[in-house]
Amino acid sequence: MCILFILRKKNSKWPLLIATNRDEFYNRNFLSPGTHWRRYPFIFAGKDKKAGGSWLGVNKHGLCVSILNRESKIKPQHKLLSRGNLVINALKNRKAEETKNNFLKCFQKKYHFFNLFIADNSNAYWIKYDNFEIKVFSIPYGYSILDNFDLNDKNSLRQSLNKEIFYKSKHPRPDSDDFDDWSNLLTLSKQSLDEKQASIYVNKYKNNYGTVSSSIIGLPSSRVSSKNIFWLYRNSLSNQPSFKKLKVFS
Repeated sequence: MCILFILRKKNSKWPLLIATNRDEFYNRNFLSPGTHWRRYPFIFAGKDKKAGGSWLGVNKHGLCVSILNRESKIKPQHKLLSRGNLVINALKNRKAEETKNNFLKCFQKKYHFFNLFIADNSNAYWIKYDNFEIKVFSIPYGYSILDNFDLNDKNSLRQSLNKEIFYKSKHPRPDSDDFDDWSNLLTLSKQSLDEKQASIYVNKYKNNYGTVSSSIIGLPSSRVSSKNIFWLYRNSLSNQPSFKKLKVFS
């Protein structure tokens, strides 16, 4: 039930900006983003301690990958693999197009349904695995939203309730550490019980589930070689939850 806000811009120092909330059971332990995989020191990602995979990460080549669960009423007939492993496998590649092609070539239907986001500073893709079918779509320039429904899906209450707020929010400016509008966006919570699960920030839905972390990531243009990947992170379960700038491969 995570949500991902995407902004792709042409001819920009920061051609890809994303903001995302991870929603999970509070007792599912995780590590904040870092280089947690000894065999893959070029991967910087959050780590799920239960299954060992990730929900969101980047690599030294400027690739960004995120996975979100999909809404589905189909129950699998056998034990499935953790979707978080798909993120780590994807981050072993260099470019988004290469990642997409390798993913489609090697994918096996051994996972719960998902939405996979793959992007670099030139290309961005949404890979949809639903009803045992895999499909890939290019993500257009401009604003997009992805959750457990399709990209920019009118059937998603969460997208419908929050898209105008996203569109009107001031873009982050990583060069000047100006990210106030998007950090406020990620902490918006609905008070109505009917809309609580459709909040951008889910606060104690059914007591043991909600938003556990938030991230704002910027990928720099290839033309700006001095710029590093920008990652602002907030652990909602910490004693003093606030956004902090992570040192990515510094």
